[in-house]
Amino acid sequence: GKFELAIEQYRWLINRKEYPNLKFVLNNMANLLVKKAPETALQLIERALKIDNELAAFHDTKGWVLVSLGELGKGLATLRKAQTLDSKAPSTLYHIGYTLEKLGRRQEAVISLRSALATNKQFSEKSLTEQLINEIK
Repeated sequence: GKFELAIEQYRWLINRKEYPNLKFVLNNMANLLVKKAPETALQLIERALKIDNELAAFHDTKGWVLVSLGELGKGLATLRKAQTLDSKAPSTLYHIGYTLEKLGRRQEAVISLRSALATNKQFSEKSLTEQLINEIK
């Protein structure tokens, strides 16, 4: 399907000797693999962070991968780093809210989730954010 094709194309780009946007390819592929192969996703995003350690999206991806691996504390700390680099990124705010909820910190979770919605930006986890807020209530 489309997932396999995307992975195949990303692998091809990663294996090219010189590719100027390699860090973005690594991040995108890590995002695709977060659920199916989180250990591989972690290796990919760590490579991207070695290239550029100042992009909030890369720290968000790493934090989300760590959360998916069950490393909630490390994941939250990494997501907070992403938040310091871009405080208005709704996906990061959702990931933080999700993680806080898993840690039993429900009030903080709702604040982060509502902040994600308050950005009024479109993001892929918008419906998940709304659903989680309703589940916490």
